[in-house]
Amino acid sequence: MLVIDILKKAWIISMPFLFAGHSYAQIDSTAIKYAQQLSAEEIEKHLEVIASDAFEGRETGEKGQKMAAGYIAQQMNHLNLVGVGDSLDYYQRFDLYYIPKDKSRVIVGENDTLNLFSDLFSFTALTDTAITGEMVFLGFGIDDENYSNYGDGDFNGKIGVILSGEPRAQGKFLMTGTEEASAWSTDQNLKVNTAKEKGLSGLVVLQDNFNSKSSRAAYFMSRRRLQIERPDNSVLPVVHVDFDLANRLFPKIKMVKVKADLNAGKELVKAGKSERFTVEYYGEVERLVSENVIGMIPGSDLADDYVFITAHYDHLGKADEGIFNGADDDGSGTTGVMEMMRVMSMAYKDGNGPRRSMVFLFVSGEEKGLLGSEYYTEHPLIPLEKTVTDLNIDMIGRRDTEHQKTTDKYIYLIGSDKLSMDLHRISEWANTTYCQFDIDYVFNDEEHPSRLYYRSDHYNFAKHDIPVIFYFRGIHEDYHTVNDTVDKIEFDTIEEVMELVFYTAWEIANRDERLKLD
Repeated sequence: MLVIDILKKAWIISMPFLFAGHSYAQIDSTAIKYAQQLSAEEIEKHLEVIASDAFEGRETGEKGQKMAAGYIAQQMNHLNLVGVGDSLDYYQRFDLYYIPKDKSRVIVGENDTLNLFSDLFSFTALTDTAITGEMVFLGFGIDDENYSNYGDGDFNGKIGVILSGEPRAQGKFLMTGTEEASAWSTDQNLKVNTAKEKGLSGLVVLQDNFNSKSSRAAYFMSRRRLQIERPDNSVLPVVHVDFDLANRLFPKIKMVKVKADLNAGKELVKAGKSERFTVEYYGEVERLVSENVIGMIPGSDLADDYVFITAHYDHLGKADEGIFNGADDDGSGTTGVMEMMRVMSMAYKDGNGPRRSMVFLFVSGEEKGLLGSEYYTEHPLIPLEKTVTDLNIDMIGRRDTEHQKTTDKYIYLIGSDKLSMDLHRISEWANTTYCQFDIDYVFNDEEHPSRLYYRSDHYNFAKHDIPVIFYFRGIHEDYHTVNDTVDKIEFDTIEEVMELVFYTAWEIANRDERLKLD
C-alpha cells in the first residue's frame, strides 16, 4: 500500500485522533516511512541461516545455540547497537545445571528392583536425598473452592498419593462442567504447589495410560532438564507410578475402583495409616553455560526509560528422528525482531531515533522452562523499574489449525490488559490505525487450559509488574516436530505482524507520558 493510501485510511479511521476516550499522536508519517522498510526478504535471509541444519536445532547450551547467539550478536555489531550493562559484547552469560540421565536413579520404598520408566518415572531433579514419611491417599490431589480432597487434615511431613487428572463423569469434567479439562489436569505444577502448601514432603502420582506417558517421559528425560539454580533438596519430590504398583503400596484399596467411585461423586476412601515409605534420589550435578543476547538503540530526551522487544532463539536440538529446526518456534519471532532491530537502527542513523531507549533481547533456555528470561529478570542489566514494557514475539510465521482453511489476517494477543490498560489501548489504536488485524484474545484468559499467558518469556517480566504483550499465531501440526522447517514459513505474515509490533513500540517509545500501571 502506498504511503498516501495509508495516510488517507488512517485519517478516516482515527479523526479526531481519539481512541476509547484517550488522545494519541496524530498519524505519524515518519513511523509509516520506517514501518514500510520492514522486509520479508531480509527476514527470510536470516531464517535460512538460524533454522538451517548447520545450527543443529539451537538446543540450549549446545553448539547450535551458541552459533545462533554469535550470528545475532554479529548483526547487532553490524548495526552499531550499544552493549547493555556488562554485556559490551552483547552477551549475558549464565550457568545452568542438570543431572545426566545415566547418572541418576530413583528408588521407591525398599524395593530397588523397580525399573525407571517401566515401573515408575520422575521429572524431579534432586541430588542424593531420601524422603521418608507416612503415606496418605488424597484422591485427585485437588484443593479448590468448590471441591477439595484435602479437607482440614494435618499433612506435614507425609507423602501424598494422588490420582492423575480430575473427576469426570458422563463425558464432562466436574471442575469445569464441560468436556474441557481444567488447569488441575493441564498444569501439573498446580497439584505440586498445593501439596507443598499443605506441608507434604513428597507426592506419588497414579497415572492413567502409564505406558504411553512413561514413554513420553523417557523421551523427555533423554533430553537435558536444565535449571538455573544448582539442584538441591528444596524441590518437592514427585514420582509417577502405575496402578499395579499403587495396589502394592495400598493393598487394602483397589485403586481403579476408587477412581471410579470418585468420578461418580462418592466420598473419598481414607487410606488409613500406612507403613512409613521412602523415596530416594541419586544424581550427580553437571554445569553448562548459555547466553542471552542483548543490544540497545539509545533514546534521546527520555533515554532512561527502556522499551524491550524480546524473542527466544533456542529450540529443541536434535534427536534420533532428526533436527528440530524450529523455523516457526521461534525462528519466526527471532528473525522478525532482528528485522525490526535493523529498521529502528536505520531510523536512529537518520536522526529519527526513539525518545525512549529500545532494547532488543534474545533469550535462550525458553524451551527448558523460560530460563533465559528468568535469569535476565533476576539479574537485570537495566533496572526493572526503568523497563517500560516487554513486547514478546513467539511463533508468528505459520497458521494454526483453527485458520488452516482461511485467509484471515489474524493475530493472538496475550497480556496487553493485565497490568496496563494504557498499553492495551495503545495496542488497539496502533492496530486500528495502521494494520487492521483480526485480534483474537481467546488465550488472554489466565485460566484458559492452554495457559499461554504463563508459557513464554513475557511472563517473567509480568511477574515483576512490567506490562507485556505476547504476539502469537497459534499451534500447528508441526509444533515441536522435525517438520517445523523454513519452507513452510509465511514471510509476508511475519513482516505484517512486525509492523504491528513496530507501530506499538514506536508510540510507546515516543509519547510524552510513560505507560501507566493500573
